[in-house]
Amino acid sequence: MFDKIQTLNLLSDIEAIYGKMDEIYGRQEHISSHIIKNIGELFPGLCLYVKSTGDHILYIPFNKTGYERMLSDELSEADIQMSDIYNPSIDKNVYIFVYSIYSNSRFLTKELLRLTSKSIKQYFRDYLVESNIFAEVVSIQGKNLASRMSLSHKMNYIYEGEELSIYESSLEKYICTSENRAN
Repeated sequence: MFDKIQTLNLLSDIEAIYGKMDEIYGRQEHISSHIIKNIGELFPGLCLYVKSTGDHILYIPFNKTGYERMLSDELSEADIQMSDIYNPSIDKNVYIFVYSIYSNSRFLTKELLRLTSKSIKQYFRDYLVESNIFAEVVSIQGKNLASRMSLSHKMNYIYEGEELSIYESSLEKYICTSENRAN
């Protein structure tokens, strides 16, 4: 039904996705390709893509410090470091950032969400109650998708003259909702 969905962990593929994002949304700063590559290696299933189309979903598992830095209006995505990424041997909670979802098909979007939800449950099942998932929303389509993902509006802020919104939910609620959607 879909072209092959695979874990994103090659720098060339990450750069291709960033190129497509820039083409669609205009030139922007991105989280380092090396960090995305490391997340793909450490947590396969959180960063997925379809090479033939560029459709993708990128979830970034932050620790508390990374979460707070990500919400800072002083910080650029390019400032994110590996020390901001969740480390299961150190961190008590995980804060999953819905970094990017791009798909031309609602069926593929649903499949990407299903697969990443399955990975979240696999990697973070012991942290579901205390942890959360959040997204920065910049469009009406993003707001609609955040609502379908059971994320609720948390706050608005201004970054480089543009109003952005943060939506979030507990990981436990997100997983329960995604499991119900799948059935």
